[in-house]
Amino acid sequence: MWWRAAVVLALLLVSRAALAQAPDPAVLAAKSNEQLSDLAASPRSDPLLRRSAATALVTRLAEEGRFDEADAAGRQFARVVDPAAVRRTSVLRRRARIQLGSLVALAAAVGAALLSIVAARPSLPGAAQAVRRMAPAMIFFLVYAGGVGGFMASSYESGSAAPFLLFAGAMLPYLALLRTWSAVGSPHLAARSLRAVAAVAGALALGFLSVALVNPKYLEGFGL
Repeated sequence: MWWRAAVVLALLLVSRAALAQAPDPAVLAAKSNEQLSDLAASPRSDPLLRRSAATALVTRLAEEGRFDEADAAGRQFARVVDPAAVRRTSVLRRRARIQLGSLVALAAAVGAALLSIVAARPSLPGAAQAVRRMAPAMIFFLVYAGGVGGFMASSYESGSAAPFLLFAGAMLPYLALLRTWSAVGSPHLAARSLRAVAAVAGALALGFLSVALVNPKYLEGFGL
């Protein structure tokens, strides 16, 4: 079976030669977008250099949030660019849209709550008592979510407690606001349903934003 060993050896030599010709990522990172585009477009460039330059360009544009330009570069260099960079552009675009939607949902929930509270100022003393009665349960829940959740996350090698702690810290004033809104808001079913939808949307938005703010790479496990 000497020929198998010969094939393996030949593949190993080719792989090492390809790796030796691969451009240093730091060199590509130092180049401007225009320079990367020129390298990717030049027929005189080494094929591996063209592929690396096109991939670096598409990736950089996507990470800067310039998704239309990243898509255009992906189409322009479709023959040489790494398909993973094109897929990465779609993922980052989806993440940016969800982040914008989260900000809008959170702002809408907080804004609606504040408007309702301002409109019902005479009822605020009673609302404050309702918040105080609920405070121990809120604090217990958030300490549990931040402490236990953070401990479990940090027990993994690449995990971090930071998203849980940030989420717990942000949820405390948010829950107080929601409880106040519930105390002064209309008791009708439609109004209660609206408050419930806003509360859930805002909580989900806070969770997403907490993870995105601490380390967006954690979102990759969710396809983002």
